[in-house]
Amino acid sequence: NHQSFRLAPYSYRSDRNLALHAVKKDGMNLQFVMGKALDDREVVLEAVRCNGNALRFADMDLQNDREIVFAALLTDGMVLQYCSRKLRDDPAVVIAALRRNGLALSLLDRSSCSNRDFALAAVKQNGMALMYADSKLKQDREIVRAAVLSDPRALQFAHQYLREDRELVMDGISNNGTTLRFAAEKLQSDRGFVLQAMEKNVWSLSSAAMGLRSDRSFMLECMQRN
Repeated sequence: NHQSFRLAPYSYRSDRNLALHAVKKDGMNLQFVMGKALDDREVVLEAVRCNGNALRFADMDLQNDREIVFAALLTDGMVLQYCSRKLRDDPAVVIAALRRNGLALSLLDRSSCSNRDFALAAVKQNGMALMYADSKLKQDREIVRAAVLSDPRALQFAHQYLREDRELVMDGISNNGTTLRFAAEKLQSDRGFVLQAMEKNVWSLSSAAMGLRSDRSFMLECMQRN
């Protein structure tokens, strides 16, 4: 097991066959592999197939190996942080990471965060990745809509004018009633819009402005409609 391999003598941890067996059981055992076994491509490949985070313990040359890196990314896109600088700049590698874990957008430099294809791939996988996108992309309706449909909380990171976009917000409400919570105050206070939102999802009422929820005639109308 993990502990027994860690405590094994050097001769065992540097043995290729024993190392291969250990990483197949637990990829993170790669951190305890010693000697030439640690430079063995098959040992590292099996380790990252089991647990992509094992890539952090691989030799730098193997962190630059595309097959190994793609195998690691299949387990978790955040593994991108352990890839070589060269592969972190490779669009295909970045897209693979973002499609697995949109929050890997947080690992990119500013110029990469302004890449529309990267941002769209990220928010489709995890809407909350919108928080890491370039400010201009937070004004991009297609990107924001994809983010909101993935996670309604993403609306809070959108540009103000999109948080006032009735159609976009309603799309989010159709998917999750709590979307209204992150919309602009003018929509939360809009009697007609809130009533329309409740037809899509009754839970929208919980995110309506307090002024509306304190309005007796409005609440009566809500109950009559629902």
